Amino acid sequence: MRQISAANPEALDPICADLLSRFKDGTIALLSGVLGAGKTEFVKRFALALGVTEVASPSFGIMHEYAPNLRHFDLYRVGSETFFARGLQETLESGWNFIEWADEAIENYLKKNAIAYIKIAIELRGDLRLISIYDE
Repeated sequence: MRQISAANPEALDPICADLLSRFKDGTIALLSGVLGAGKTEFVKRFALALGVTEVASPSFGIMHEYAPNLRHFDLYRVGSETFFARGLQETLESGWNFIEWADEAIENYLKKNAIAYIKIAIELRGDLRLISIYDE
């Protein structure tokens, strides 16, 4: 586990560049944190490292897909039942996949199918965000 603190969104850029260099196509990241912790902002900063400048929260669309091969899921409203019912797990075979609000069912699916993933937990600490990255 690595822990990094960020005082502003730009402070996420070196973290995202490091992730991009270490985790290649097919990476799955499970994002956790309270509402407003910065999960979508983290994905936006990662997208910038890929050269993608327009990223929106997929809260009402469940998934947004961006070139080059970046998927951003938000399961806050729907949970894993909808994720599996729509067959979205089939999209995880390639690209960078960020799943906000992934629950135990998704993590168990990944473990059962021997699919590697990382966990990124974002906590608010005053004006700072504490980012913990767990490599599974």
